Amino acid sequence: MNARYLYYLPFLLFGACLPEASIPDVCAVDFSGAYAYRPEFKVTFPPEVGADLGPCTRAFPDNVQGYFLAFSDEICPVEQNFLKLLEMDPALSDPPGWQLDREQLEMSALQYIGMLIEDRRYVYLNGFTFYSEEDLQNNFLNWRDRFVQPCDAGAWGALFDLEIETFSDLAFENR
Repeated sequence: MNARYLYYLPFLLFGACLPEASIPDVCAVDFSGAYAYRPEFKVTFPPEVGADLGPCTRAFPDNVQGYFLAFSDEICPVEQNFLKLLEMDPALSDPPGWQLDREQLEMSALQYIGMLIEDRRYVYLNGFTFYSEEDLQNNFLNWRDRFVQPCDAGAWGALFDLEIETFSDLAFENR
């Protein structure tokens, strides 16, 4: 077997970033809790897609050492704690005073990528607003293949610390 085909084996087995596949869901049995939320439209990217990540106008985490493929056991805690994003102190967001609300969250498609910062593992969330499934399919054609990076309002990002299961670095496109 040609070695270059071995590169694709994990994606085929685990369904990362392929539109016709999905991440095996270890949360399916126990997805509960006051902060649990499962986005209907989401994708997890392999590490090489991280090279394209760089929001247009919003703040982005510092000291990123690299990227990794976040598997279901790492996405599950994100989604079990998702609604904590709505309770984040607006004074700590960028720009200060901005806050994510439930409506914006429910109108967002999510793109996940594992991120290494100062030798710790995080999951970065790139969220962008769409208005209907038709809007998503017609105006964000490649959203399952590369990061959506609008340079105006309608996009947001946050960092989830896998070790302590908290969110930080909530930032919005604002210019």
